[in-house]
Amino acid sequence: MNGHWYPWGQSGKFKPAWRHIHHIFNEEGANEYATWVWNPIVNEGRVHYATIANHYYPGDEFVDWIGLNGFNFGPVSGNHLWNSFKITYSLGYSIMRKKHPNKPILIAEVGCYPNRKRKPQWFREMFSDLKERFRGIKALCYFDMDWSDQPDGFDSRIDSSPEALQAFKESIADPYFLGKVPYKKI
Repeated sequence: MNGHWYPWGQSGKFKPAWRHIHHIFNEEGANEYATWVWNPIVNEGRVHYATIANHYYPGDEFVDWIGLNGFNFGPVSGNHLWNSFKITYSLGYSIMRKKHPNKPILIAEVGCYPNRKRKPQWFREMFSDLKERFRGIKALCYFDMDWSDQPDGFDSRIDSSPEALQAFKESIADPYFLGKVPYKKI
């Protein structure tokens, strides 16, 4: 939404479009089966998106969850930084918690550059940070894809190395992460 990838990605068009679609769902009785996730991108390299994202917010009555996207791109696109989960999400999370304190947060996309030595620790720190620092995050979708054939792409898969896979498995086994996600009954 808060990018120029699509024509509705402009704040003047996005909110009316969202509300219009929400209205159609209401008229058709479909909102009973839908969960509305408002999802700005917050990568540290694009940190200004987190601060302007609220220009795109359609309103509490039209949003069930706040979603956030962010990646550790490592050395891709001239980015020579290794960003931890905490660095990637701290500012966006803080802004969204202040603006929308009663909304659950979903990490809708997160991924990490494949570094055999560093990615396992990145996973361990991500899960530790979710448990200790980011308690408002109630769900996470990992971007498990080899997109290295794309310009500036990389292999973000959980099993990009045996060490990364093992660290992920060990970390997610914590009972804290095995809770139930609230959902609408169909």
